[in-house]
Amino acid sequence: MRAYKNQLTPASQNSFFYWFLLVILEQMPKPTSRKHIRYFCLSCLTTTGMIGLFCSTPARASDSSLPLLDPNRTIAILGDSLATGGGSDPALKPDFSSLWNIMSGKDSLSQSATKSPTSPTQEALKVERLWPGPREFLSPIDWAVKHLWQGFARLLLDTEENSWGFITSQTLLTRQNKDHSGTLLIAAENGAKAASGIRQMDRLLDRLGNRLPATTFVLFTGNDLCAPMQPLMTTPSAFEDNLKDLFSYTLRNAKPLGASSEVVLLSYLGVLQLITSPALLDKKITIPASANFPEETLTCKQFRDTNRKAAPKSTSSQETDLPPELYYLSHVLSFNPALYCPSLFIEPLQNEQAVTNVANRIRAFREAEANAVTYANELKKKSYPNLPFSFRHIRETANVTFEPDDIANDCFHLSRQGQQKIADAVLKQF
Repeated sequence: MRAYKNQLTPASQNSFFYWFLLVILEQMPKPTSRKHIRYFCLSCLTTTGMIGLFCSTPARASDSSLPLLDPNRTIAILGDSLATGGGSDPALKPDFSSLWNIMSGKDSLSQSATKSPTSPTQEALKVERLWPGPREFLSPIDWAVKHLWQGFARLLLDTEENSWGFITSQTLLTRQNKDHSGTLLIAAENGAKAASGIRQMDRLLDRLGNRLPATTFVLFTGNDLCAPMQPLMTTPSAFEDNLKDLFSYTLRNAKPLGASSEVVLLSYLGVLQLITSPALLDKKITIPASANFPEETLTCKQFRDTNRKAAPKSTSSQETDLPPELYYLSHVLSFNPALYCPSLFIEPLQNEQAVTNVANRIRAFREAEANAVTYANELKKKSYPNLPFSFRHIRETANVTFEPDDIANDCFHLSRQGQQKIADAVLKQF
């Protein structure tokens, strides 16, 4: 234990990961028997459970610490990493050494792309990320993991100012109010699928006292195509049911924050471009050098095909250039999209039918979106005729075409340029 502690820099000793791993590693025996393995698992579960018990519950809308929001200056978004700007910052490289530089303060996520000298009020739009709500609590361990993951993503992966929602909100608020001061509520979460829509809506309703702002955007795209194998991808019927459940839940529980409220569903993006467009497959990315690998320049196709996880191959953290905390973290995370989305990035490379399966699934998802919006408007008309709610489906986002500069350094997420294209498609409908 002392040997591990001596490897840490003073900065890393003050980090959360240091104290979290210290508690776990203090109890970690060499797994030479079933008894030792059982003790190790129990110590991990106990540690995580204690963290969960001490995680504070997010503030409720009735708390005086939360500011009241102007219904005409508030926009909300439900969705996935597109809404959080996850992976969009150019400082993020597909390598754990680069991640450690950000964690240790050597580098930082730059927001310079969102600053414009001709917009002195650029920072007037406030971004408020919403934590998991009380109804998402399943167990202390689950509660702790949700908060740990979201906190990690907020600090090290997400740049909300690069997201299509931020860009769209600025423009819409400027059109309505002559300036873009206001609040953007992001209930979205990295890696989310359409099945998480109700829980995200809960976060929003908790924040606003069971009310919705004038405009609430919904965009789930990409993650419902991700699975260990294609037969396990979200089915079109399940996708449609998830959206219908979200909309009916909204009608049952929400009221407008102002005079009226509109829920706007954006059509599924052309994710297939990532695996079929020659320009995107040939996009070049640079992976920094590490202890086991030299600096490399690879195309996105080569990066997905390679077994390089940017994680150390050696068996001891002393043999790498990574601090011990990141060495262990590198065995949990991966920057290679082929490893966390094999149904989209591995199977289509192995047989042509898999590409057709993805194309058909995307078309079915878009049809499911249209059906869900029609269902929501009919349900509102029939069962809630006096509720000033409406639902709209923006199909134009399905036609957005991406270029190499629109894709981030991990060959999966969108850069700010790509996010701008989504915002442009949305703004044309307003």
